[in-house]
Amino acid sequence: MTAASDKRNKKVALIRMATRVPDARRALRRDGNKALSRPICVATYLAPFRPTLYSAPLISRLLILRMVFTMTHCKPIVRRVAGACSFVALAMTPAAQATVVEFQTVLGSFSVNLFVETTPATVTNFLDYVNNGAYTDSIFHRSVPDFVIQGGGFTYGGTLPLATVPANAAVANEPELSNVRGTIAMAKIGGQPDSATTQWFISLVDNSGDLDGDNGGFTVFGVVMDNGMDVVDAIAALDRFNFGGALAETPLRDYTDTTVDPDGDNFALVSDIVVTDTTVSTNTNLLPPVNVTINPPTPVTPPSSGGGGGGAFGLSSLFLMGGLLLRRRRR
Repeated sequence: MTAASDKRNKKVALIRMATRVPDARRALRRDGNKALSRPICVATYLAPFRPTLYSAPLISRLLILRMVFTMTHCKPIVRRVAGACSFVALAMTPAAQATVVEFQTVLGSFSVNLFVETTPATVTNFLDYVNNGAYTDSIFHRSVPDFVIQGGGFTYGGTLPLATVPANAAVANEPELSNVRGTIAMAKIGGQPDSATTQWFISLVDNSGDLDGDNGGFTVFGVVMDNGMDVVDAIAALDRFNFGGALAETPLRDYTDTTVDPDGDNFALVSDIVVTDTTVSTNTNLLPPVNVTINPPTPVTPPSSGGGGGGAFGLSSLFLMGGLLLRRRRR
């Protein structure tokens, strides 16, 4: 083995050791590889912070990096260059995800990002049902073309009649966001804004004109992510059948003989809803528009004419003072 290859292998071994050994910095310095110790030491110090760096706000990421570079006693120029590179790299990392649930249906799965910070009471209410398994083997019991598909009200246990999902106390209305395509909102009793319990619906189109102001506004608490609307649209495309009452517009699969009761091979089943990301934050990139019907924007008061005069007087006074000071210096 040549001296060059031996030196290269030694450095590789040291780099690998830096990812495992807490006192890698001392080991590197003891071996005399000071030029190599600085960057490896930075990487070693950063290792425990990796989860935070990918989930924390950008300002927190920069503070962590600043602390690490200070701890490693890098030269000022190294800290500046590394800090600038890290700023660019971290700014390009994906934003922290909000709480996400996955709807597992017979036509495919889709994920929903929940707006836990914008509608906290509604999200807590929904997750209580999810975590208790209330939506296991539930069905989409209502489908209205160019409007919504609705679920969360009934479960199929292998035989008819369908079972009603047991309801907890109703949750207060939180109509902060607009009912645009892809949003999920709580269903409620007509004329009772604060009556939402178990049932929810997904908007197939922009329903803001109909739902943002009706019955106190309908609470949007999440949005379908990525290509999930392909699954939602497939459910909406199923043939609908009238079984009366709440089941007057029920979507069914492969159902042709109406003299026979539908079963698990026919219902648009939701086998389960599971939490896939427990991060408690709102992904602002996915937020729909604000519900301006219920929350109209605050009008901006134009500045008065008196305020403008004061500003002009203040600016001219500064110029005057500057001129006086300049004259004094010349004398």
